[in-house]
Parts: sequence; C-alpha cells; structure tokens
Amino acid sequence: MFVKQIDMAKALELAAKGMEIKVLAPIGQEDGWENLAPDTLQHMLEGVMFFRQEPALEKEILPAVSGEEPEPPAEKSLSDLTKELKQARPQKGKLDVDIGKMKALREAGWSYAKIADEMRISVGSVHNHLKQVGEEAK
Repeated sequence: MFVKQIDMAKALELAAKGMEIKVLAPIGQEDGWENLAPDTLQHMLEGVMFFRQEPALEKEILPAVSGEEPEPPAEKSLSDLTKELKQARPQKGKLDVDIGKMKALREAGWSYAKIADEMRISVGSVHNHLKQVGEEAK
C-alpha cells in the first residue's frame, strides 16, 4: 500500500463515505515535518461541533419582518422547569427479562457474563434475577 496526499475537499468527501483518512497534525507551534504527528481525520474531529448558517428570514423569526410583536416568554420558576423536565424524560421502567431463559442458560453451564451478553443486560442484573429466583424457590 502507498500513501497519496489529497486536498481537504477530497478528504472530507471520502470521510463522509466512511473511509478512514490519515493526516499529519501539528503537535506544537513550530513548523516542519518533525513537528507533525500521524493521526486520523475521524480522531481529530471527534468531539468537534459543526455549524452552518441558516437564513433567519425564512421562518419569520424577526418581528420587523413579520409585522407582529412576539409574545414575551412566560416567567417560570425553577420548580416549574424541573417538573417540565421530568415529564419530558422517558420514564425509567424495568426491562421485561425472560427469567426462564436466564435460568435455563445458567443450568446449561453459561457464565453470568455470557448470559448478560446474550440478554443485553448487566452481569449484576443476571446475578440479582437468578438470586431472586433461587430465594423464591426456597
């Protein structure tokens, strides 16, 4: 395999298609090859936030354009905002876990970790469910 230098537009195009793009990134303030470190474009852009400008007039955001006076936002207390936030969050509920399958896999010699991976739950949950089933059987 060989390495070929490409321009930024081509690099972004290929990255958008899922291809890993190699880069040499500066590691200090000095210029020169000895101050460049190998990296990937995806790694360098990890955690970066991207923005684009949107025309504000399209949705009549500005009151001068729409000719209407916007209503001022209602004053809300911290407790009101907290209630709204709690209502907007999805309710935490218990997962529907097939205890019979879990018990059968354990009796077949499967480890807690393997059962947890199969059922997509934590190892601790497997342990707790099987412990609860064992206590109920007594």
